Amino acid sequence: MTLERLQDRKALLGAFDSLRRDIDDDRHTLDGMDSFNRRALEMISSDSARKAFDISRESDKVRDMYGKDLTGLLLARRLVEVGVSMVTVGCSVTAADDKTAYWDIHGGGAGTVEKAMPILAGQLDRGINALLTDLRDRGLEQDVAVVDWGEMGRTPKINNGGGRDHWPAAGCALLAGGGLKMGQVVGATTSRGEAPVGRPYTPRDVLATLYHVIGIDPAATTIPDFSGRPRYLLEGHRTISELL
Repeated sequence: MTLERLQDRKALLGAFDSLRRDIDDDRHTLDGMDSFNRRALEMISSDSARKAFDISRESDKVRDMYGKDLTGLLLARRLVEVGVSMVTVGCSVTAADDKTAYWDIHGGGAGTVEKAMPILAGQLDRGINALLTDLRDRGLEQDVAVVDWGEMGRTPKINNGGGRDHWPAAGCALLAGGGLKMGQVVGATTSRGEAPVGRPYTPRDVLATLYHVIGIDPAATTIPDFSGRPRYLLEGHRTISELL
């Protein structure tokens, strides 16, 4: 993607937005969207961001530490170094048979837990270790919070296709850095991982803890919804006290 082509796309987007303004009275929302688009364009077109995306600038030693399947984690570290405040990395692995293994292992044609997990878990273990080690070596360990998390848990039992399905009743997340207290397991489930034991922490609580790390009080911070009404970032939450 050249800068000239990017500018062409920006002009096209501006034309569509102008047309939308003629038929939509909610100009405040559209103006806000324009400001976000402008900031996003400035970020990806800046010299520092373009250099950050070029992982060939890293030494062979550092790239080998991450491995070829999880270079996204290396890119994440390079982006936070130049000031990007949040980076999301999706993880998949190319297996020996050139088929891509994903974490959404439902079984059947999508692969089985027995075959996919040794590949996925091994690569993720290597990648997370590389990222946390790299952040520590560069003095960023306390400044960057790392969250390894899916959208839900998985069924305690293997299904007929050799996979595991969605299970919102219990799940887990790995958190590191960001000034949080490390080296502990917080919370517990039944022996089969079917349900939490005691009062469970929720996804809202994980988010509240991360907001705390970056200095935002979700109970006192509002954003307007599409109708212009203020909505709190989170409701009915608590921070994970063991981590703070």
